[in-house]
Amino acid sequence: MKLIDRYIFAQTWRNFAAICGIIVALLLLENLSRLLHLLENVEEPISLLLQFLLALVPEYLGLGILVAIFLSTALAVRSLSLAGEWQILAATGVSPTRLLLIPMMFGAVGATAETAINFHYRPVGERRLDQLLDEVRLGRHGVGATIRSIVSFPNGVTVTIDGHDRATGMLTGVFVAMPEVTLTAPRARATHDGFGTIVLRLENGRGLTRRRDGFNVLSFRNLTVRIATTNEKTSTVSLPALDRLPLDEIVELAMRETSKSQTSMPALASIASRLTYSLMALVVPILGLALGSPPMRGRSGAGLVLGILMIVGFVRAASFVESSSLQRPVFASGVLMLLIGGAAGLLWRLEIRSGPGFVDRLIDRQLVSPLLYLAKGKARTTLTV
Repeated sequence: MKLIDRYIFAQTWRNFAAICGIIVALLLLENLSRLLHLLENVEEPISLLLQFLLALVPEYLGLGILVAIFLSTALAVRSLSLAGEWQILAATGVSPTRLLLIPMMFGAVGATAETAINFHYRPVGERRLDQLLDEVRLGRHGVGATIRSIVSFPNGVTVTIDGHDRATGMLTGVFVAMPEVTLTAPRARATHDGFGTIVLRLENGRGLTRRRDGFNVLSFRNLTVRIATTNEKTSTVSLPALDRLPLDEIVELAMRETSKSQTSMPALASIASRLTYSLMALVVPILGLALGSPPMRGRSGAGLVLGILMIVGFVRAASFVESSSLQRPVFASGVLMLLIGGAAGLLWRLEIRSGPGFVDRLIDRQLVSPLLYLAKGKARTTLTV
């Protein structure tokens, strides 16, 4: 690695690591309040919260890598341009393609990471999330998590709980509906035996059982009810959502779709959508070089904003291709990447032919300034009225 490569690498990798970490942290914080509300009555909530957050990391890391590659490349170019070093490199005869080496190296690493995330780590994380949510819903981490909700267990058992005192562990307003008896109690305690069964001890309650000519009403001071949270006799196998399937399973499903000539191919669409993320990681370094350099005697950030909007638009479009059940998802994904890659190549070509900062200045003059003018005009009209 030559001196110039080491210099650009040093300008890039710190920003890449920092931006990637910040994006993942912000996305995790967005879900933090919802997870805290979900886990407010469970046993060992901190441990469960960390497990939930860890399962979410692969999905958010896949998004963070694309933005981090773009911003780290663009900010490195911007920093070198503001110091005059980027122009010096161009004046000494260093070609733009040569300067693309280190950013494309980050792109290649990002593409490899995106492939591993989308075909292995994200499906593992999604399945782990489903497992944790089921465990919380079924009370395996404390029945307090099921407060004020109707919970259906195997074997036709339904339970509702009105309240939970975390200090004493006492449940209040407990209702249990079973095939042979319906029970209600003002207070109860619950434990988990560790083998998939909730032990519910009802206090001072009443029950209702069927008989041929009506119902029997019974009262009890203490009654223990054992509720199974798993049904080992069930032979039904439910197919998980496509984003839960790892590489081998999604490929097998796609081959079945192809052999049957189905009108819609959701598995093939999922594979195509995942691969576009890897290809996009090779496009964003070019975007970073094209949009990172500010105009001469200016510090406009219009290019950075446009790059972020293009990445967001790509994510939306890739999600649409995956969820719309198109008949030719591979063709649709190819068109998407052709449009994004073509736009990035065109912007980079304009930057090379017209000089550093040309694209940023063009965006500022043709897009940002007119929008700001319209916004100011509307503000004046509002004040006048």
